Amino acid sequence: MWYRLTLAIARLPWPVLRVLAALLAFVMAHLVRYRRGVILHNLRICFPEQTERWRRAIMHDFYAHFAMVLTESIKILAMKKEDLIRRVHVENAEFFKPFREKGISGLMLGAHLGNWEWAGIRGSHLSGMTNLAVYFHLKNPEADQIVNKTRRRLSNVGYVVTPRNLYRTIMSAPKPCWTYLLADQSPSREHHVRVPFFGRDTAFYDGPPRIAKRLNLAVGYLHCERLGFGRFKIRFVLLAENVSAWTDQQLMAAYAKQLEEDIRRAPAQWLWSHRRWKF
Repeated sequence: MWYRLTLAIARLPWPVLRVLAALLAFVMAHLVRYRRGVILHNLRICFPEQTERWRRAIMHDFYAHFAMVLTESIKILAMKKEDLIRRVHVENAEFFKPFREKGISGLMLGAHLGNWEWAGIRGSHLSGMTNLAVYFHLKNPEADQIVNKTRRRLSNVGYVVTPRNLYRTIMSAPKPCWTYLLADQSPSREHHVRVPFFGRDTAFYDGPPRIAKRLNLAVGYLHCERLGFGRFKIRFVLLAENVSAWTDQQLMAAYAKQLEEDIRRAPAQWLWSHRRWKF
């Protein structure tokens, strides 16, 4: 039932979806007050110098942005690949060329910024190599199935893997290969490194640098910024081509620096509703 409803929404024209996103944002902000306390707590941590009025304005802008992300992600079920390509401007489409020519595999570290679903899908069109994507299963089986369909439908991702079998999958995948991974979630206490982020000692996953060094992978960062409803620009940034000289902390600090710069540039476009600072 939920898939049929989602597909019906995906078939709506863009102007109708824009209205639907505005209604959803209103519900989240004023009726449900979706994770309001978490959002304001995170904004106070990152922007202590700003006024409470400013932070609340960013919170409402975030609700509008997040509602658009949800509707845009659903739209993938009914979009043509050409439409997505037209709507996502790539600033440096030749980024992967030297890695492809040299046969170098890598990790592309994304974040819950802009529309991370569209960014990952569009990036998979450009590598010209084997593409892998790391996926965290959702608790709701129907929602999990829908998200899987949206991620696979327009992408050139050959493997969707969980963090648990990532190392084994990269080892066995045709080379060269690039793996897309969102790396800004709060990690576990057992597996993390601590690096500066918004002036605070912050825990990040230690998996990306450990895997990159074990498999000699290059590491990049995927920038994504909203230009309008259903329109984005993305840019690839090289963090390290030879990771052997980097410590785990240095590599994740470079990632955190890029992420912080992007958030400060467009603060409403990060996923403020997740509990980022748990310990």
